[in-house]
Parts: sequence; structure tokens; C-alpha cells
Amino acid sequence: MPSEPVKSSVVVEVPEHPAYLSVVRQAVASIARQMGFDDVEILQLQMAADEACNNVMEHGQPKSGKIRLKVHALPDKLVMQVRDRCERFSPLEGGLPDLDSYFQSPTHRGLGLVIMRKFVDEVRHRYCPNSGNTLSLTKYRRGATRDEAMKG
Repeated sequence: MPSEPVKSSVVVEVPEHPAYLSVVRQAVASIARQMGFDDVEILQLQMAADEACNNVMEHGQPKSGKIRLKVHALPDKLVMQVRDRCERFSPLEGGLPDLDSYFQSPTHRGLGLVIMRKFVDEVRHRYCPNSGNTLSLTKYRRGATRDEAMKG
């Protein structure tokens, strides 16, 4: 655990192509490690960010060409914001998939939101006509709660 609270933000903008997701994962891991998240939590944060970026690549229309990830390191939490300039698309509106149907499907796709919700504490979507979609994923540090974070 760091001796002083970490407060910083990092912005990563990558081409909208799966080959660049490793850059996203590295940025998330670096900041999460500095904040004192353990190895399992870091892998979970990386996977949540990866899934959020994959959703933009797969579902964002028209293709914007770039994905922007902003990682905020705050004293009590890490916030990842994935932004695109696509038309309005919220992964939160479709609800969670039926797992029985999922396991019967030959493609085994569509669990991105399940993964994000399992590995972070909050998932939120916002759309602004001038700037596009922003998906925010928040993970609180051990010992911090949402109520404590709201006070600070």
C-alpha cells in the first residue's frame, strides 16, 4: 500500500483495434499497482477495461477510429472512463444475458457486462451528443466504501 494517497489521471488513446488493447491493460495495471491493488484485483481491472473497450469496437456505430481511456487514481478508488465518439450506445440498457441460453449458444459471446459488473464496484454510462459515450468503471480500494467516498 502506498504511504500517501495517489491522485493522478492518465489518458490513453488507442486505435480501435484489438491489437492495441495491451496498451490499455498496461496503463490500468500500472496505476492500479501504484494504488496498492493486489495482483488479482489488477487482473480484474484489466479485464473490465478490456471488455469495455471491446464493446466499443464491436457495438459502436459508426466506427470512430479511436478509443479513449482515462484512468483516475483517487485516494479511495480507481475510476476508468472509456470514451468513444460513436452514436449513443449503452451496454447497460440491454440487461444481462440469460446464462442458460449463453451456454447453449455455439458462439459463447455477450458476457462483457457480466464481467465488468463482477470485477468492479460500479458501472455507469453517460451520453453527450457532442462528445459521445462514456462508460465509467469504478473500483474502491480495500477498506473504502461507496458511502465513505461520497463524504470525501
